[in-house]
Amino acid sequence: MQASDSPGPRRSAVRDPVLWIILVLSGALKLWLAFSLDSSPSVLDERDYLQIAQTLADQGRYPGNFRPPLYPAYMAMMISLGWGTLGMRVGQVILSTISAVLAYRIAGRMSGTPAARIAGGLLAFDPVLVMFTHRLWSETLFIVLLLAALDILSATAVTRRWWPWASAGLLLGLAGLTRPVILTFVPLLLPWALLQMRRAGRMSGAGVQDAKAEQANDGEQGSRSPARAGCLRFGLLVLACSAAVAPWTIRNALVHDAFIVVDTNGPFNFLVGSQPEAAFVDKDSFWSQRFGLVGGRPYQVVAEQDAAAAQRMAMQQAWENIKGSPGRFARRCLWEASRLWTLDSFLLRHLRNGWYGRATAPLFTAMMTLLAAGFFVVLVLAAFAGLATEAASPFRGLALLLIVHATILFGITYALSRYCLPLHAVLAIPAAGMLSSFRCRLSRLKPAGFRVHRVLLLVAVVTILGWQWAGDLPMVWDMMSNAGAGHLFHMEQFLSPR
Repeated sequence: MQASDSPGPRRSAVRDPVLWIILVLSGALKLWLAFSLDSSPSVLDERDYLQIAQTLADQGRYPGNFRPPLYPAYMAMMISLGWGTLGMRVGQVILSTISAVLAYRIAGRMSGTPAARIAGGLLAFDPVLVMFTHRLWSETLFIVLLLAALDILSATAVTRRWWPWASAGLLLGLAGLTRPVILTFVPLLLPWALLQMRRAGRMSGAGVQDAKAEQANDGEQGSRSPARAGCLRFGLLVLACSAAVAPWTIRNALVHDAFIVVDTNGPFNFLVGSQPEAAFVDKDSFWSQRFGLVGGRPYQVVAEQDAAAAQRMAMQQAWENIKGSPGRFARRCLWEASRLWTLDSFLLRHLRNGWYGRATAPLFTAMMTLLAAGFFVVLVLAAFAGLATEAASPFRGLALLLIVHATILFGITYALSRYCLPLHAVLAIPAAGMLSSFRCRLSRLKPAGFRVHRVLLLVAVVTILGWQWAGDLPMVWDMMSNAGAGHLFHMEQFLSPR
């Protein structure tokens, strides 16, 4: 490894003046947005979250079963303290600041202080994440929980200590109570854990300096095989994750007389993803009440009355849709998976629909479109190049698993541009490694100096991304030339809500 690409000494986050400058500037911007836009009207899911939180704060009960509980609980706490929506937004500024520090820590361990600063800056000033911080959706809370789990796992994966695995499992369980899709990622950590224990065994055998100390701390003498050690640690992670989620699952069984792990949103998303009328529809711009009907009624209504029946009917109908036209479903899955990587974003959707309380100047909309779309292109390309040129490491494996998991999962169901936000945080770390040692990393892309299959895979990924982004150009041009008037959100309503 060349010296320019070596992690080298890593400055502590609390002692790095550059990081403090990044956090102060980013925090000031986000606080200004929080205070300035606190009076902006809530839209779409925000209204649902606020209604749930208000009921929880006023009556002490959680209404329905369609939404996961942790974010409404956070909102209800702010309401009970008398801090209202402004308190929620300011709290999210703090959470986003912690996320930037976590990105700094992970990138610093992987690639050194310059990369750590870039990762913190990318996360702190990502235009979409900045503008998302003051909105009342669950992703800001989810991102900090996810990064905290990744920070622990990537820091301690090849050691023989037990407690980090339990801590990471607890954080993943809390993240699952915020956005349950992450729970389907947890099983993928088994092969990852086995690989880390295999590496730990090789390091111990090679005489790593602190291997004996770690074994002494854990009371292990190296007699366990890497496979057994990996399974035991993965089991501890799953146990801790389950301990966080199980009380809510038990509550659901008692209240709704149905097995609901966290919420009933998953079967609904799978049903919508299989429906012929929802196929190849950009759901950032169009939504219909025809989506997600079970027995001719909206899924959410049926789920409130009989959660078990709603889930069963939705899954049955979804499988019938798939069996009726498997070819269409396969094509739709590829289309939806590509939509996860669209140049469109939460920010652009809100700008063109006037969801910031007042009309936005067309020039500002055009500038923000260039900034948001351009930033995303650089982030994604740098991240994938960074992953292709990074040596094997615990975090690299976690990042690749998360990317593949999210792309497949949202291909099978459906992808809104908002669903890519957690990946922004993950991508910032390998992107920082690439940008901090650009020439050194570029030299690795030459087949003579690196594994050819990585180069070929990177070329394939960039080609697919280019195809998706080329299809987004009409939307980008509409945003720049006409403030997005041709891509306004439309809700097709023709059914009674009950």
